[in-house]
Amino acid sequence: MLLCSYCNYRASLHASHFNKSFCKPHLEKYLLRKLRRNLNHFKLINPNDELEFVDDGSPISTAEFYLLKKATKKWPIVFRKSAKKKISSSTVEDETTKIMDGLFNKKAVTSSFVEKNTIKPFRDFVSKELFTLGYLLGNTKESKNFNITPTGFEEVGSKLNLLRAWDQIQEALGHQHDTVNKVKE
Repeated sequence: MLLCSYCNYRASLHASHFNKSFCKPHLEKYLLRKLRRNLNHFKLINPNDELEFVDDGSPISTAEFYLLKKATKKWPIVFRKSAKKKISSSTVEDETTKIMDGLFNKKAVTSSFVEKNTIKPFRDFVSKELFTLGYLLGNTKESKNFNITPTGFEEVGSKLNLLRAWDQIQEALGHQHDTVNKVKE
């Protein structure tokens, strides 16, 4: 059983990219700090903005909306169905997939970073972290305060299978990279 790196309670997620484990409160604190740093550093949102957030009901978008509401709690930001600025829930894996599709299919890669009215505060987040937080928020008191409805089991299962497949691809590429280095030596 993994323990949280900060409080020694049972961990909900192990972030292997920097070898830390998180319980639910520390995972939320870590992701919230990361989001606030992105919002402040890149000046993505102003205090009086009207934003559009498209929630597809997945655990990832649930976590993103929850974190965004908590990060901007003290600002008078309004969320509307049609607003001047649109929040994109694009993560590292989404951006990488777009670029890889463009390279393998020999199509022109259109960078969505330059879209005029689209904000991507979750661009450097890992889907696995957001998925775990969204899954943990499913039936909690916090989800009722932010009008978060738990998703269907089928959708959660399919997202989990995608994340497992992603981990297997990363492991395969890591092992392949190690064997290539050994052959070169």
